[in-house]
Amino acid sequence: MEQVIRQYVLGGHVLQIEADSEAAIGHLEAFVGALRARQQGTPDFRIRVSRGPLHAARSADQLVYAGPVLDDGDYTLFKGEDDLLLLADDVSLHIQPSGRVADLTTLDGAEIRAAGTAGMLALEAAIDSFGQASVHAAGLTLPGTDDLVLLYAASGTGKTTTALNLARAGFGLCSDDAMVLAPTEAGMSAWGIPRYLKVHANTARMLPWLAPSLTGQWDSENEQEVPLHTLATLVRIEDARPRAVVGVFMLSRTDQPGGVARLNKAEALAALAADNVRGSRTGVLEHQARRWTQLARLIASSPVFELRIGADQENVPARILAAVSGSID
Repeated sequence: MEQVIRQYVLGGHVLQIEADSEAAIGHLEAFVGALRARQQGTPDFRIRVSRGPLHAARSADQLVYAGPVLDDGDYTLFKGEDDLLLLADDVSLHIQPSGRVADLTTLDGAEIRAAGTAGMLALEAAIDSFGQASVHAAGLTLPGTDDLVLLYAASGTGKTTTALNLARAGFGLCSDDAMVLAPTEAGMSAWGIPRYLKVHANTARMLPWLAPSLTGQWDSENEQEVPLHTLATLVRIEDARPRAVVGVFMLSRTDQPGGVARLNKAEALAALAADNVRGSRTGVLEHQARRWTQLARLIASSPVFELRIGADQENVPARILAAVSGSID
């Protein structure tokens, strides 16, 4: 069987994915396909995808989690002396940070699981090895500049809808929910993972201009996956270069007219950590602790605001521009 090898540039670093079939590697490309590059030489991290016998925990491994992960089924996570092992009924992931490699194995017929929890954890391991950290946030560039703002909101608060509204108003869309923090000497930069957007039917009703991109089927949660590139004729889609973060906005909903105000940084960090840093039976694992550190650096180096979204959503772009320009006390 011919091996498939592809390389991708993630925030200036080279990820290599190796698989025993096009189907196996194709599922991971839903996350990073837009970042595929010509051969860049020796990779900085490798994800090896194969079908065959799953990995098994060793007697010395320490169980750190057992239970469901969102809607992707039950998983167990074990910690070894210098590695991590994630197990489910039909998929396993063995991460070796010191070797800069992750082995993702599925049973025959379960290749699609490579794009689920195991695939995302493998991608997070690669990003962590680059000294960067993924974060659930939307990222948009300001009109006419390369400066970047991050939008954070709890699930269901309207982050995707707000991000799309801003893109329609002239902001550049990097991602609606998957950004990567890349520290610099001057502060914090970030870039977007170009994964598919999940557009809810309510968002589609609020934003009728999206209709040309909504060509798929609505799922059981009334959502539709939309490839980011299909929006390029409707809004500006940014490439995945790291850009300087000039503001962090924590979204909330209100029945009153919206507004923006400075937000306590400790409060903002607590909200980001609660959604992005996962604990375990043995405490916070090393890679999660590093993510917390990057979040703390982000908040310390960036102005932070509460962005209240009300019925007057047309005013949101101007409020964000006023905030980052220093017009908000």
